[in-house]
Amino acid sequence: MELKILEDKKQKLEKEVEEYHRELNELIEEQATIKNVEDLAQSVIRYTEIENEISDRGLLLSLLSQDVEHFKSPYFKAQFGSYLDAAETCSPEIVNFITNVFHDAISTDFAGYKYADEFHTEYRQHIFPGKILAGRFQDLDPLVREMIDYIKSVDPKYDENLATHELYEAFKVALGMNINLEKLKKALEEGKIAFLTEEARKDLLAMVEEREKIRLYTAAKDQNVAMERAVKMLEQRESEI
Repeated sequence: MELKILEDKKQKLEKEVEEYHRELNELIEEQATIKNVEDLAQSVIRYTEIENEISDRGLLLSLLSQDVEHFKSPYFKAQFGSYLDAAETCSPEIVNFITNVFHDAISTDFAGYKYADEFHTEYRQHIFPGKILAGRFQDLDPLVREMIDYIKSVDPKYDENLATHELYEAFKVALGMNINLEKLKKALEEGKIAFLTEEARKDLLAMVEEREKIRLYTAAKDQNVAMERAVKMLEQRESEI
């Protein structure tokens, strides 16, 4: 990682954490004056959002304090989705940055890989989903070609159709993350990703629609929970008068 770029990103995250803490304190003070249950419910939802923003940035600051070798570790790979979800709440740029750092780091190990599945795993589970989450759809075809070239260096008879399947599976991995569904839907509708078959594209669009329904349901559920919390807060406030 280039030191200046890394330090700039860490400083930006630290500043954002400070700002969110300030907003959180202001929100706590404001909640004590809110008498309308609907307004208080919205404040409760915002409180949770801010807590998550702070937590996500704390996770990223911890990650960016590690050396490059950490990005190749089994622990990092196991937590990859959590790191990207946290990064997505900050900006697509951070998602892309983390994905690129991983890509550069793991590429140094590729010379020791002997089987197609080893390459498949790195691209399907990490590199492709990271680019998808970052909205860097234009990077996917070159990366699929890169994966094919790596694999053909150890398996000259490799069937390139397998690569299209790995990309499809990577989209499914990304759909399980906190992805921007609107941008993903637009990219799939445009159909400009050469290594994504028409059948896979239509299948993924159906998955996006299903994910949209789930998010609407989750948002409604969160709203109900916040309303219940707001009612209890107002009742407790009245009992203390």
